[in-house]
Amino acid sequence: MLQNPIARNIYTTSRHKVITPHFDTELNHVIKKINEHPANNHALFQYMKERSKTGFTIAQYDGFRTNFFARTKNTIDVVVKALHRAIKEENNRAIVDIGTNLADEAGVGGDARDNHPQLLKDAFNILGRNLFGLPPINFRDVDQSMYLLEELHKYVAMQKIIYSDQSSWNKIAGCMYAHEKLAYQMLVDIFQNVFEPYKEYFKDNPKSWERICAYFDAHIKVGENGISVEEKHGKSALEVIRNMCIEDPKALKQIEKGAMAFLNATADLWSAILNQLIENEKYGVIVPPKPVQSLEQDPSKTKPSSSTSSPNAHSVGTINQISNTLGK
Repeated sequence: MLQNPIARNIYTTSRHKVITPHFDTELNHVIKKINEHPANNHALFQYMKERSKTGFTIAQYDGFRTNFFARTKNTIDVVVKALHRAIKEENNRAIVDIGTNLADEAGVGGDARDNHPQLLKDAFNILGRNLFGLPPINFRDVDQSMYLLEELHKYVAMQKIIYSDQSSWNKIAGCMYAHEKLAYQMLVDIFQNVFEPYKEYFKDNPKSWERICAYFDAHIKVGENGISVEEKHGKSALEVIRNMCIEDPKALKQIEKGAMAFLNATADLWSAILNQLIENEKYGVIVPPKPVQSLEQDPSKTKPSSSTSSPNAHSVGTINQISNTLGK
């Protein structure tokens, strides 16, 4: 029976070379540096939290949708490139983990409409159409948008360099880890601060709200194994870089460079989006959040029976679970 590479003593390589006792300390230092990078706790999300109390203008929502689409539309492409490189490097652990990541993003095993790019478009376009009066857009539409930021172009250029055939495999793995580590909290913040404040507008249109939640559920819903898909991706990416460092302790420096390249470009993009949101406060009508209407406020509404559940009950419950797990 083949030995599970994770089960190996962390201080011994497959060639039985002894790793320095400082290995864990050195790796943990890099992980701490990644976790504490400004991209992972950016003022953009605090601004969104404050703005969620009053609502966003049409221009604010349109600009954010445009740049988030442009940032995210290449996700499957970079995962494919990372998988191709893992195969070339004959890194079996990375092949399995990145392949699983790709299957999740592509919605393998489910409805064709539930691939993650389609879920992303549906979530933002449904909210945009129903509340802000904006027409739906596709990924190809954002390239010509007046809202597209220069920092977005730099972010995309960073990805092209990191995931190129000329790039170091260690840099690719570091970039992937930083990307996966950031994703969970980013999506929690976006849902809670941009989408959830408008939930009551969909009280009479639960299927649309359920479709909005589907994108976030696919990423941050707590699964049967007790963690979300994004948290699973983060843990898997960490194991990949950990095993790479066991095989070659010198890999850590390049892993760190790849992670920092991603985080620096992301922090610059968040700052540019924040500045754009502030600038767009003065353009367009503000769409305020709709407060929850209690039964006492509207006696004409009767309380539904406990045996009746709305189509979006599962999604709302899921997001409530997520809200209770903040602070990770």
